Amino acid sequence: MNNTWLGIMTVYAPTQPPFPEKAFFRTLIQAGTREGISVIVFHPNQVDFQSRTVRGYTWDDTSKWSTVTAPIPNYIYDRCFYSGRTYNQQHKPAVAKLLQDPSIRFLGVGLKGKLQMFNTLKEHPSLRQFLPPTEVYSSSAQLVEWLERFPSIILKPINGSLGIGVLKVARTAQSLRVEGRGRRNALIRRSFPSIQQFSSFFHSYARSWKYLIQPYLTLRNKEEVPFDIRLLTQKDGSGQWATTGKAIRVGAKQSITSNLHGGGKALPFNEFMLANYTSTQIKTIKEQLHIIETMLPAYLERQHGPLVELGIDVGIDREHKVWLIEVNSKPGREIFDRLNEKETALLSKLNPLFYTKYLMDSRGHLQRVSQRSKTRQRRKRNTGRKRT
Repeated sequence: MNNTWLGIMTVYAPTQPPFPEKAFFRTLIQAGTREGISVIVFHPNQVDFQSRTVRGYTWDDTSKWSTVTAPIPNYIYDRCFYSGRTYNQQHKPAVAKLLQDPSIRFLGVGLKGKLQMFNTLKEHPSLRQFLPPTEVYSSSAQLVEWLERFPSIILKPINGSLGIGVLKVARTAQSLRVEGRGRRNALIRRSFPSIQQFSSFFHSYARSWKYLIQPYLTLRNKEEVPFDIRLLTQKDGSGQWATTGKAIRVGAKQSITSNLHGGGKALPFNEFMLANYTSTQIKTIKEQLHIIETMLPAYLERQHGPLVELGIDVGIDREHKVWLIEVNSKPGREIFDRLNEKETALLSKLNPLFYTKYLMDSRGHLQRVSQRSKTRQRRKRNTGRKRT
């Protein structure tokens, strides 16, 4: 009997029901009903491997969240965002067991962090041109070396998100000027008279997180406001990679990042491009974006393993060169809701379900082909026996 359940694996949140992204998951459940796919939302620790069942939540016929027990789904959409090492360790055994189960297909397996992405993409002959010089932070001596090479550098947590913990360090005649966001996402603007004093300040950050060092790229518009481009690429209902949408994230003027959670705002892609670049410059930028959105997803999937969607963040410097900032395998999609781009927003939510249906149909087709092949083999054997 075919298992037509899609499981959305998520983390605990102190709400009712106890998980984030409720509106997104409700959209998937309602669309799943129309497509003949049952959808359950669950936490990793709600899986009972002995009975091969999972206890979770669904949106029922009375338009309410209710608990339900289902078979462990053959398809799992991983939307777990681990907020700390302890939480990760609590769920790691269950997630590992699910990943190792040959009857379960994860739509996508999360990327391991910025360093893995960089090391993978630098091997691609057409993609490495978009990567800035990058090293793993190791010592204050390394800071000295980098500040001798570049007037400004940026320090990023390897496994960070939302711009938290990102620091820009600029060399001036008398001091080091530091700006960015602290561990609680508060703005930081400080000066240090020496690298040694900054290193003492930064030690608590580096003790908590591993960091990357990169040159600071001037990725600002004509008004000197930081911005980047979010490309959302997803597997669609035909199993192919396609760009679902593009949008601009513009940061607060005093910020070094353009993350929406750090006070940024969303702007339509085409409107922003026309307001800031000439037609020739737009053509040059779009040619570079085309290389990234057509080559990166399939290549990264071949090197890493199954992926279902990617949020690709890129910047444009003053020479109109495109730079890869980050690739996220569990991207948000709220930017399209903010822009009221209803068709793109809805497609961005439904594509994981459409891809699941494609996988289910493909698996069913393969099972039918396999069954027909076995039937033909039995017939041949029976015919052979009759002839003898």
